[in-house]
Amino acid sequence: MKRRIERITTVFSGPFSKKRNGLRKSISLLLLGMMGLAASCISEEEIYPSESGGSQTDREVNFLIAVPYAAPTGTQTGTQSRAIETDQENAIDNIYVLAFKVEYEQNGTIKSETYDYSAIGIKSAANTEGTSSQSFTVKVKVKDYDQRFVVITNAEDAVTALTGDPNTWTGKDKADMLANLKVSLETSEDRWKVISASNYTAFPMWGESGAEKITGSTNSLSMAIPMLRMIAKINVQLDETVSGLTNKFKMKSVHLYNTNTSGHVVPSIAAVKEEIRNTSQRYLFVEEPTVPSDAVLSKEPIEYTDFTAPGTPDVAMKGAIYTFETKAPSNEDRMKQLAL
Repeated sequence: MKRRIERITTVFSGPFSKKRNGLRKSISLLLLGMMGLAASCISEEEIYPSESGGSQTDREVNFLIAVPYAAPTGTQTGTQSRAIETDQENAIDNIYVLAFKVEYEQNGTIKSETYDYSAIGIKSAANTEGTSSQSFTVKVKVKDYDQRFVVITNAEDAVTALTGDPNTWTGKDKADMLANLKVSLETSEDRWKVISASNYTAFPMWGESGAEKITGSTNSLSMAIPMLRMIAKINVQLDETVSGLTNKFKMKSVHLYNTNTSGHVVPSIAAVKEEIRNTSQRYLFVEEPTVPSDAVLSKEPIEYTDFTAPGTPDVAMKGAIYTFETKAPSNEDRMKQLAL
């Protein structure tokens, strides 16, 4: 996964499509005219020997997570927003871990991943808030099979509603369960709240470990967990390489049309691609948006007027627009396309 907030600069001459990374989609638009765009209880406990010679069912394990700001070498540096900065974009207010039992076919390929239990993560004492690499501890269960840990941040209400009754999902398919993790705007809101560094809603993030065997001597996972934000970031700017454009055209506001009012915290598993680099770094890439089947488009355009730094008055709006993902509509539904 590209773990940094990235800016993908695009000059539009036709339909828009792109791969997602960082905060699942981070877009810079060079404006040459008008355009549109397509903006994630088990009933019995096994007892295993501990490293001290006793027995235990739980093990406190350190999880290291890499938020999207920490991108692989060669990607572009993330930008700060006018109301919140990188520390707030990387903020983690709450952490939940969902553990899934991994079972294999005889040839070693994964046969199934089914829900086992959930746990709450506690930030480590040495953790530095807002940085690209953060750590926390969680009591996971010692098992004689591999487990995959799905980490969800800043979506406490959605997670607790999903896991409140363990009998509902225990033993059920991972993809089916995670498809039910959704976040919606408050009824009174028309946009994601980023008013100031002290008044904003932290971005929900998702990531997952590889298949891990937790024993009585496990202290940490084998690799850091890459995280993806569920919210898309849109930057809009004039193309200053076009001679005289900024003298002839000045932006005073940006209107966003046809935004969704809800989104999935976890992308479709089919859209997720994994890459291992240097044998010890995992990256997750998501190649297409995942939109709830019951998603509702906003009825009115949303107006944005703040061009302060890191934007430029009359020229660029940067870090002010955050929205849920949308899919490019069919030719018959072009009037429902996300557009500026």
